[in-house]
Amino acid sequence: MDINLLIPFSKPAKKNAEGLKIDLLNSNKEQLTLTKTILTKIMTDEFSFPELDTKYMQEYFAFYPCARIILSIINKDRFYSTFAKFYYNQIKKELKDPKEALEILELNFKQKNEYYLIEFEKYVKAKIYSEKDKLTNQIVKDGFVHLTKEKTINYIARYVSTRVLENLPLDVKAVSPTFKTIANELDVTFKPKVPKYTMKISKTNMNAFPPCMQMILNTMLEKGNPSHMERYYFATFCFTIKMPFENVLDFFKNTSDYDEKIAKYQLLKIQKYPCSNCDTLKSMGLCYPDDFCQYIKSPVGYYLKKAYNRDEEKTMDSKENTN
Repeated sequence: MDINLLIPFSKPAKKNAEGLKIDLLNSNKEQLTLTKTILTKIMTDEFSFPELDTKYMQEYFAFYPCARIILSIINKDRFYSTFAKFYYNQIKKELKDPKEALEILELNFKQKNEYYLIEFEKYVKAKIYSEKDKLTNQIVKDGFVHLTKEKTINYIARYVSTRVLENLPLDVKAVSPTFKTIANELDVTFKPKVPKYTMKISKTNMNAFPPCMQMILNTMLEKGNPSHMERYYFATFCFTIKMPFENVLDFFKNTSDYDEKIAKYQLLKIQKYPCSNCDTLKSMGLCYPDDFCQYIKSPVGYYLKKAYNRDEEKTMDSKENTN
């Protein structure tokens, strides 16, 4: 199997794509049909890299650049996260030799006994999918993170899944209308169902959510697939602000991989843990600050302060109306 299929932004992959002469203004019907077919299968978790013959392999290299254009037109979290997770899962499944992949990615590394030594600055740029990926759970010496072969493959999967979303959304104003037609069709096909809530939370309180938690919530509501750590931090936040268990579960019901038995079990375990502070979320790459954040040290602090300010504003408005 050609490893460049797993690393679609590599120099060899780009060269193959250039040879296909992708025209953004006058789209190639075969290339876009293939792109739509693969994206549809990715969204339904039905696509994996087969043993490709030469002809199909060459056509496949048009998929990545075309897919990024279509994703940029749709510009929805659920599409971005599924696209990234696809590469993450495929690399973990298919990659056998981390050394070859590291060389193709042009990542400086060293080998020492059974360990691969990855530069600290490069390691922290990869998306965190689970607790074991955190830097605090790795061996770090002299500016390098020491990883076993298995952990190196996992790191490469996380790094590639981060890179495939780099610079998205693209500027798509001048692309062929055919791209937009396909984007609209996919958006409609995978449009999330309108969630039904039983929760008694006012709009004002929901508006007081900090941007980090709002980002995770948006992913859930769009039938996305938040990472394990995103789900953990979101759940601890909800429980810390005293949101009822069933209301928290309602949020998780919107995720694309929802399993009620597993979700209830995990949430019951998480329920006793407090929400982490802003420094922890920053270290995990989950901080999306707004102007209000400069006065805050934790997501819960943000929520309480903003909710209090909104209540004060409503009280003042009520007094003015009374007068």
